[in-house]
Parts: sequence; C-alpha cells; structure tokens
Amino acid sequence: MTYIEKAADKFTRLKEGIVDDTKSFEEYLGFCYINFRPNEYGKLIQKRIEDYFGFVKIGEKNEKGDCHFRTTNDNKLWFEVKVSYLGKNDTYSVRYIRPWQDFDYYLLCFVNPLNCKPNYFVLTCHDIIKNFKCHYMNGTKESNKSNSKSAYGITIKLGSDSYKKLFDLNRLSGNDGLHVFEFLAKQNIIK
Repeated sequence: MTYIEKAADKFTRLKEGIVDDTKSFEEYLGFCYINFRPNEYGKLIQKRIEDYFGFVKIGEKNEKGDCHFRTTNDNKLWFEVKVSYLGKNDTYSVRYIRPWQDFDYYLLCFVNPLNCKPNYFVLTCHDIIKNFKCHYMNGTKESNKSNSKSAYGITIKLGSDSYKKLFDLNRLSGNDGLHVFEFLAKQNIIK
C-alpha cells in the first residue's frame, strides 16, 4: 500500500468513525496513539480517565479545570487533566497551563508508546510553575508582559532532573491508577 493509499484509508476511517474494540485502558491508549492526532486523542483519553475515576465533567466557562470529584463529605476537588505521549525526543509535554483558573490539582497522565502504560501524577499549578521551566504557549515574554491570562507549557525529558522532580512532587504514593484511587479515597476522610 502506498502512502497515498494509506492516507486515503486513514481519512476514510476517520470520516466513517473508527470502531473502538479495545479491551483495556492500555489498548485504548495504543488505539488513540495510532488512530488520532494529538488535538483529537487528548479529549478522548480525558473522557476515559474522568469516567474511570468517577470525575464529573464541567464546562470550560467555569475556569475551574476540566472536572471535579465529589467526596463522601460533599466537598469537591477540581482537576485539570492533561495527557502526553512520550515524544521522539524523549520528552513529555504539558500544554496550556492556566494559572488563573481556580482548581485544586493537575492530573497528568504520561504514556510511553512502547508499552502504553499510563503513569499518573497529581500536582498543583503552583508545583508546576515553581519547579519547571515554563514557556508561553503563544507569543513572546515581551508580548505577554501585560497579559494576565497567558497560558504556559512545559516539557519534561525522560530521566532528567525535571523528570525526577515530577516524582518528588507527586501527591500520589505511586504512578498507576490504583494510586489515584487511593488519593481520592484519602480525600473522602479529610474534613
């Protein structure tokens, strides 16, 4: 099959709707990596994560992140969910960090395409801004000087000091889904 035929096949599949026949979350992560562009798979994976952990999706106009988790004592924890696959330069990217929004935590899901195992991190916006080199998503430092709502991005190289710092700052006791559930369960008993 030529590249033109492959492109036509992909376009047709996207247009007609790709059938999700995955049986595990890891398979779903591989499915999304192969079949969708980053601007498409981010929202799809985010929805899966929200459903899996029992988060409630909220509208963008609230500027309180993507979703919330309601604890048993009726408190709400507000989350912004970010998904990143390891790139060809061995880096993960977190885009559109919005420090003006009023939410509690970022839930980062980093995925290495070699095994499609999700690695989760829970951090505050302050943790990210204070500990990682942030760059503006749009424009220069000078052009954003008077802008109070400039979004940032960070890149974290696999195995770097920044990558190690991410583990140190993680509010979870580990990096898999079980650790996210443990973190949420602890929030249920905090008054």
